[in-house]
Amino acid sequence: MEEEEYQKLKKYALKLLSFRPRTKKEISERLRQYCNKKNISLKIADQVINYLIEKSFINDEDFTKWWIDQRHSFRPKGISVIKKELLNKGVEREVIEKELSAYKENPKSEYDLALKLIEKKINVRMKLSTRDKRIKISNLLARRGFSWDIIYQVIDTFLKKSYNSKDRMN
Repeated sequence: MEEEEYQKLKKYALKLLSFRPRTKKEISERLRQYCNKKNISLKIADQVINYLIEKSFINDEDFTKWWIDQRHSFRPKGISVIKKELLNKGVEREVIEKELSAYKENPKSEYDLALKLIEKKINVRMKLSTRDKRIKISNLLARRGFSWDIIYQVIDTFLKKSYNSKDRMN
C-alpha cells in the first residue's frame, strides 16, 4: 500500500514538473495538499521530495536561473520584483543574490529591458502631454520593480525619441 501511494505521489510530482520547473517549496506545498486530500502520509511526500532532489528534478539554483531568464524574456520586470517573487517561491536569499549578481553588475541590461518594455507598451505618437507620459512611464516601470535610476534614464531617452519623431513628422 505504501509503495502504491509513493508511486502515485511521485507521478503527481513529475506531472507538476512537466508543466514548468518548480522550487522545493512549491513542490512540497503541492504534495502536502495532495496528501491531505488523498489521506496519504506526509512521510511519503518527504520521500518523493528527496527522490526528486536526488535525481535533480528539483534544483532551486536552476529554477532561479530559469525564472530570471523568463522574466527578462517574456514579462520584463526589475530586479527587486524578481527577487521578491523568488523569495515567495521559497528560494534562499543567497541563491537569489548569486544568480542576480550578473544582472546587477550590468545595469545596462536592466536599462535596455525597461526601454524595450516602454517602447512596446507606450506609443511614441500617443496624444499625451510630456508630464502625463512621464507619469505613465514611471508608474509602469515602478510597478514592474525597476529602480528609480533606471526609470529616470528611460524617461529621458523615451521622451527624446518622442520629441525627435514629432520633429520628423512636421
